[in-house]
Amino acid sequence: MSREIAMAGTAQRNTHAADTKNNGHADAHAGMHTADMIKESNHMEYGSLLRELGATLGFDLALSEAGTCGVLFDEDEISFEVSDGRLFVMADLGSYEGREAVAVRMLKAANLGLETGFSCIGIDDVRGQFTLCRILEGDLEYPVFEKILTIFVGAVRYWKTWLQLPHETAPVQDVFMGNAIRA
Repeated sequence: MSREIAMAGTAQRNTHAADTKNNGHADAHAGMHTADMIKESNHMEYGSLLRELGATLGFDLALSEAGTCGVLFDEDEISFEVSDGRLFVMADLGSYEGREAVAVRMLKAANLGLETGFSCIGIDDVRGQFTLCRILEGDLEYPVFEKILTIFVGAVRYWKTWLQLPHETAPVQDVFMGNAIRA
């Protein structure tokens, strides 16, 4: 197991995510246009990255037929979805209900992605959750993917903790560089 992923904590396949059966793509390229072939190629590449992640963590991990899967790092659920040739890495941070004033501070901290590990903070209005999302596109080598994921898990943990603090004095920390600042 690599040092970075080991630092992320105990991981396990999230069995509560979408079905994770690997769907073979026999004759998948028949009749596809170039853009569709690139999207399909990225889908298969991201599937390989996730399978390698699972192998690194000691379990089978594969995209479902819908292009989704998930991993629990300790108590932190990280969801993956391949859509339109991109890999979406997503996590819930906590309830948005009654915390409207906090949203402005979080947006300031997310400016240019510096305090979010280059991820985007958002609000899922349907579920009432603050979210963190990182969108990956193009060719990725596994060590780069692992580093991005390690930074993402660190950012998820930071923001979950931050949301538990009294917000009049809660510092915003650059999780990528480790510097605390005031929002």
